[in-house]
Amino acid sequence: MKQHWTGNFKRKPKEDRTSADGIVHSSVSQMARWNELRLLQQGGHIRNLKREVTFPFVIKGQPGEDDRPVRTAGGKQIMKYIADFVYERKTMTPDGAQWSEVIEEHKGFMAEDAILKLRFFEALYDKRVFIHTERGKSKYRRDTMDTLL
Repeated sequence: MKQHWTGNFKRKPKEDRTSADGIVHSSVSQMARWNELRLLQQGGHIRNLKREVTFPFVIKGQPGEDDRPVRTAGGKQIMKYIADFVYERKTMTPDGAQWSEVIEEHKGFMAEDAILKLRFFEALYDKRVFIHTERGKSKYRRDTMDTLL
């Protein structure tokens, strides 16, 4: 088995992953969260539910130029962020219902490399990531990520 080095954190072996309905999840709790989100979508509280959405890390181009993915000299893409779940959530405002995009990361443990990758993503895309933990606690962690590093 090929070993991946990410600091003191090793990737979860494929044998520890779980699947349901033909979809492979990295943990039982992530599968449970996917099922919760599917129920919320069926109830009309969220829409456009997607999983494992890729956001390449890019260098912003000048006006009129395209953004360029961050690559090595050999052309290999260096980094990307894969969000566990992306969906739109309905919020009620005085003007009526509005839909806003939510980028959600399901984490049992926040390793330092994951925090760094989330910080890069938020800086490049000017979006916030919603962290959902295995204990069911959910929150935006932009401010608390600063205290973790």
